[in-house]
Amino acid sequence: MLRSLNNSIVILSSESPLGAYQPMITAEYYGVMLDGPRFVRNMVLWATGYMGELKYIASTEKKLRDVEANLSAVLSSIRDLSSRVGDLGNRVSQINNQLGQIGSMLSDHTSRISNIDRRISDLGSSINNLDARLSGTSNLVYIALGLAVVGIAAGVASLLRRS
Repeated sequence: MLRSLNNSIVILSSESPLGAYQPMITAEYYGVMLDGPRFVRNMVLWATGYMGELKYIASTEKKLRDVEANLSAVLSSIRDLSSRVGDLGNRVSQINNQLGQIGSMLSDHTSRISNIDRRISDLGSSINNLDARLSGTSNLVYIALGLAVVGIAAGVASLLRRS
């Protein structure tokens, strides 16, 4: 005859209580986290009727999942910012290259301006030399005019004396 199973409780576990490859209380096996310790704790808490800790653990696990979700969002933002920083780095490199080209062009123009300035200085010296020559020439012209006037005056005086 079969007894009624209405008040019976069935406990299931994917972990083996004893033996097998690892006993149920083992937390980690070759780097893989196992649920055995959690199962044992939950069984003891259920058997003693102390459900407060299970509720606390459930709320803590929910908070942990929330923190993981927030951390995932932060990591995504960091990857996005890292990508943007990389793009900005590329733009800064391009601007530095352009500044180098502008500096080269500026150096070229500075050299040309220096050459023009030297030529202007040379022209100024040439003008000063011409001015000095013209000044000397005008002195000669004045001397020649003076001699011509003296010669004319002497000629006129000589003609006046003969007459």
